[in-house]
Amino acid sequence: YATLNVTDAAATAEIRRAYRKLSLELHPDKNAHCGGEASAAFGFLVAAHEILADPDKRAAFDLYGDADQEAFQTQWEYEKYKTKGTKDFYRGSGHITNIDEALWRKLSGKKAGGGKGGRGHKIWLVEFYAPWCGACQKFTPTYKSVGKLLAEHEPSPDDMWYGIDVEVGAINCETNKQLCNQDFNIRAFPTIRLVSPGYGTQHELDSGNRKGAHELKDIVFDIASEWLWLFSRASVEEIERADAFEEQVMDNEAFVLVLFLDGETCAPCRSAKTNALRLSAGLMDAGADVDIKYFNCAKDSAARRFCTDSVTVPKAPHAPQVRGYTAGPRSAKEGRGGGLQGELLYVRAATEREYNANEVPPHAALRMIESIIRLSTVRNETGALEGEEKGRRGDWDEGIDEDEDRPQPPPNMERERPDYNKLNWNGPSARKNMGGNGGGGGMPSRPLLGGR
Repeated sequence: YATLNVTDAAATAEIRRAYRKLSLELHPDKNAHCGGEASAAFGFLVAAHEILADPDKRAAFDLYGDADQEAFQTQWEYEKYKTKGTKDFYRGSGHITNIDEALWRKLSGKKAGGGKGGRGHKIWLVEFYAPWCGACQKFTPTYKSVGKLLAEHEPSPDDMWYGIDVEVGAINCETNKQLCNQDFNIRAFPTIRLVSPGYGTQHELDSGNRKGAHELKDIVFDIASEWLWLFSRASVEEIERADAFEEQVMDNEAFVLVLFLDGETCAPCRSAKTNALRLSAGLMDAGADVDIKYFNCAKDSAARRFCTDSVTVPKAPHAPQVRGYTAGPRSAKEGRGGGLQGELLYVRAATEREYNANEVPPHAALRMIESIIRLSTVRNETGALEGEEKGRRGDWDEGIDEDEDRPQPPPNMERERPDYNKLNWNGPSARKNMGGNGGGGGMPSRPLLGGR
């Protein structure tokens, strides 16, 4: 990475651009006066590019690489030997990283591939497939084309996607069953999702409606640009401990929405968190005093007891729950639903108690809340809040203090308030059992749960 003058967080497209630039500057023909040293330096550059430009070789280097090139080459040959007979569709594709459980754990761990700004904090397009799936086999050429388009995208200041890089990966669910079943709750093949391991976000693309590679690329860039905006401005804070719940929710006089998640890595949890960011963005200039937070019920035994005993969240595994705590003093919050329970966004009519995210998915409920709060605010003829010309938050004004831990928005994205009609609300919907359809894409339906 140092040889190419990039960090270990660099996207594939960034590495290719860095190599082209340095190869022109350091080519021996342009540095003849340096003699053998120029050739040696260029050789180091080529060797570094050969490792990092190959997605699978780079993944192995990130997991096992060190300064000893011969030792790494031995490890790389062993890794290739282990994959023989696995029928990975994209092995050696040159643009798509074959993700296994070891690499995913590294990307989604606390350090997320290098901490702040690490590779785990990049946006990834990931296909989940099975070698026996006929629909997956048919989709393979398109996905390879998408990977090539994203990796070789040449941004320019006039490009509407300038400043956006997306990594492309694929997971063979036949050889990574735990990853597909428990972490991502895959219910059909192929499934195409945008994920950011470090930020815990997810967006599922419509793989049933086959699109061409260029159209898919534009959809991916559109959602990725929205995510970069959400990461830089939306605010969804974690309630890190049960004893902090009292202060941050019950003693908070604002209207508080809390997501109760069964871990931060389950697929429905990532979707719920992503849509909570969209809710935060949509309310930026609504003038409403609303705080949006989440609580990880699977964090430890104390958090689990708090969720089940004090808040009455169902026992694990459970779908994400969204509860509202009314605006006003603590007495008002306790009077609405009793104690620390707040109010569920939806209860099943049959019991009037049991929450069922399979009937009203959290993303649909959050979208309704965003629309109702935003539309209920009083605005003037220009659409701004009475007495205001701009949103209270969300405009990229030069006076806003930048948080170094947050990514910066794409350079060409509009500076005005978000376009509410373009927030990409997304999440799993209630589905009936799906049998085989002759193309290999059918799987038994799973509930909207998912392991941690």
